[in-house]
Amino acid sequence: MSAGELQTLWLPQRFPGLNEITNANRTHWTKGAKQKKTLTFAVSYKALEVGLKPVTSAVDLTFVWYEPNQKRDLDNISAGAKFILDGLVKAKILPTDGQKCVRTIRHALIGEDFRDGLVGVRVEIYERSRGSDLPWEVIPKPAGEREYVVTVPSNPKREIRRKVVG
Repeated sequence: MSAGELQTLWLPQRFPGLNEITNANRTHWTKGAKQKKTLTFAVSYKALEVGLKPVTSAVDLTFVWYEPNQKRDLDNISAGAKFILDGLVKAKILPTDGQKCVRTIRHALIGEDFRDGLVGVRVEIYERSRGSDLPWEVIPKPAGEREYVVTVPSNPKREIRRKVVG
């Protein structure tokens, strides 16, 4: 895959939400492990089947969730992204699902009026150009400030200064 290219993967299934994942793990650890293994394999198989190309630089991901009804909240639904990311790594589409490779994750929910009977998730993988990975997050400029300071929780004496762009 070349930088600046968009790849799309359609997964025509409803992924378990956080409540379902938690219940499976509380029932017995093997039930949760089986759920993860099954869904991770399904995603990796589908990614290879449709011919997704491996990425070579950082990516921005968008998950567009098509739900059959309005019973689940987006924060509950989005937990299924874990299985999808692990499946893309298993298929060697992504080298890792860590922060050096996956820069942003966005979630969108398509309502009943617009989904045309579809249930599943559309995954959009946008590979950034190599020069676009900034060493700090670009944020809007607060009124009258040129930078802000972030304290690292693991080491309160260490401060990270973030430049404000704009």
